[in-house]
Amino acid sequence: MLLDISEGGLCFACPTELLEGAQVQVGIPGPGETIWVEGRVWHVRPMRIRRTETHAHGVVVDDPDDRYLALLPRGDVDCDGAADPAMSGPGVFRVRLKARGQPRTRVLSLAAEDAQTARRDALAKVGDGWEVLEVVVT
Repeated sequence: MLLDISEGGLCFACPTELLEGAQVQVGIPGPGETIWVEGRVWHVRPMRIRRTETHAHGVVVDDPDDRYLALLPRGDVDCDGAADPAMSGPGVFRVRLKARGQPRTRVLSLAAEDAQTARRDALAKVGDGWEVLEVVVT
């Protein structure tokens, strides 16, 4: 069962507890077809769904393609720096970053004039070897 999805990863529930760091392939029902993505289990948390013990698995997706990205909800997520009215103007932005070629991620909260500035400031703060996964207004 898919619990959450974003540009950089997803979270799904599964009764089998997978190991953190395991490489996985996850099928997501899409419009007319199942979309397969590969990634690494980043975290595992016990959870209960309708009185059933299960596990939530957070996965960092390796190189999401356009079919996967088309599944993402629209709104306050700015993945490519495109102008979104909710993302313009001063505010506090949560910037999620991923180390290139590794499952490591970071989340920074930054005050900035707009999403583009928050994106630029986050990349300047973490240095080379990182990419922005998403920018969200908080």
